[in-house]
Amino acid sequence: MTNPGRTKIMTRLEEIVDPLHTALLVWDVQYALFNNIFNQEAFLKKTKGLIDKARSHHIPILYAKITPLSKAYESAFRTYMTMKRVGVDDPDKLPQFIVPGTPNAAGSEPPRAPRHPERPPNSGTRIRAR
Repeated sequence: MTNPGRTKIMTRLEEIVDPLHTALLVWDVQYALFNNIFNQEAFLKKTKGLIDKARSHHIPILYAKITPLSKAYESAFRTYMTMKRVGVDDPDKLPQFIVPGTPNAAGSEPPRAPRHPERPPNSGTRIRAR
């Protein structure tokens, strides 16, 4: 580690991933997204490996999941571009990305529910909607 002035600059991997100032962020690994990626097996294997390694080194793991905005808060531009992509001429005809009350929706899962059954968060893990 170098310390020019007061700024500490981590230069070695051991310093960079020290659990005192490092966390693993598992972002949007939920069915609605996972089911649509082309490399599911490779992605799941790598994600499991990262989570297992972080757990074994007592590195905190943060889970985030999508919480869709209601239509009232979507930008007009995003609505317009989504209409073009989906091929509809009325915003009310747009499909809902994640339907509230389904297993894909934030808030519809029980607390501490896994993003994917292969790698559930540990008990006591906090899952944040975003």
